[in-house]
Amino acid sequence: MAKRVNFTVKFLESLKTTEDRIDYFDSVERGLGCTVFRSGTISFFWLRKMRGKPRRITIDRFPDISLEQARLEANKKTKLAKEWKLSEYKGPNPFDPKPEDVAAAHPITLHEAFEEYVKKQIRLETKNPVQSEHSRRHLYKIGLAKFGSRALADLRKHHAEAIRSALAEKGKKPTANRVIGLLKAIVRFTMGNTEVYSGGDFTHGIKPYPEEKRERYIKQSENAAFEAALEAMKGQDIADIVLMAVATGARKWDILSLKWSDVDFHTKTWRVPHPKSKDPFFHYTVELSKRAMGVLERRRDANPDPTWAFPNPKSQTGHISYLFREFSDFRKLAELGDDFAFHSLRHTFASRLVIKGASIPVVAKALGHTGGTRNAERYAHLSQKSVREAIESTEEAVAAELPKPRLVAEKAIAAKPRRKSA
Repeated sequence: MAKRVNFTVKFLESLKTTEDRIDYFDSVERGLGCTVFRSGTISFFWLRKMRGKPRRITIDRFPDISLEQARLEANKKTKLAKEWKLSEYKGPNPFDPKPEDVAAAHPITLHEAFEEYVKKQIRLETKNPVQSEHSRRHLYKIGLAKFGSRALADLRKHHAEAIRSALAEKGKKPTANRVIGLLKAIVRFTMGNTEVYSGGDFTHGIKPYPEEKRERYIKQSENAAFEAALEAMKGQDIADIVLMAVATGARKWDILSLKWSDVDFHTKTWRVPHPKSKDPFFHYTVELSKRAMGVLERRRDANPDPTWAFPNPKSQTGHISYLFREFSDFRKLAELGDDFAFHSLRHTFASRLVIKGASIPVVAKALGHTGGTRNAERYAHLSQKSVREAIESTEEAVAAELPKPRLVAEKAIAAKPRRKSA
């Protein structure tokens, strides 16, 4: 049940994310409410019953619109609803879109549908809206933009398959899967608005290309070049970010959004508040190694920003949000190859733990996995490898301590009793 409270700026700023969206209603302006989405976004809306049926209209996001402005907009809508009721509901519903507006909305193009999807789904429903929007815009640009001006109702299955095949022919089958996944999401989201799109899901039945699980990590033969690249780029943000990733196993976004308030320099721990979990209050603790502590202590002493370890005043988030070009430069310098993704640093961290003898449960806890050891089982083969190496090295050590075969044979011959001559 929605809660009714006296809206104040302080109250709105104190609202926190929850697993499900929560609605609050203003006790001052009747009909005014706000929704707290899982992403942390707060959106004002107006809700009143009209002719026995509830009518809900979105106003705008807070703080893009002030509380006073939201109350004023809600008050205007309430007065308009009362006037229509006093007229005994004569004439068209004042809150229905005008015929010319509906006509203008037809036919909706793929680009317009994408923008609506970003505005009402990605920005409001995802855990990291900025990162999510950026990644989807990148996929749209490389795969869907050429059809952006086409009406969504004119697109067919063969168009989607053509997009998919074009990327696959360039050796980008995983990217093709992501692009078609985005197209599916756009179509299904738009299908919910029959006023602008009455077509079906033309992406239905398009199967993704098979993908191999990425098990890439820094091999022993690559360690020297990797460490040399870190030294060569020392002092740059990318070097510190890469070092934090390989020293903690944390995910990229968790590192980029690292807050000083989440680091305890006394206990040498880092509380990660937003891991890959559906529970917004879930967190796990990262034990900081000497190398990780060295990075954070140096940045704390040299960094005037009181909030972020990796600040970027020009970014919408206040911290570094993208480093595609920087990581690409680092990867080339470290001679790691194009198949090495940033997430491979997390695999490297886990792989090194397992090879050094850490158990799968310990690795799962270090990585912050919420599903027990299931996700960490992918590193079990490395554990078997380390066991095999240990067995082989033990055999070699034992063999080295044994006397040489020739010496053993000579002793055996000397100890053998001789036959007496007749």
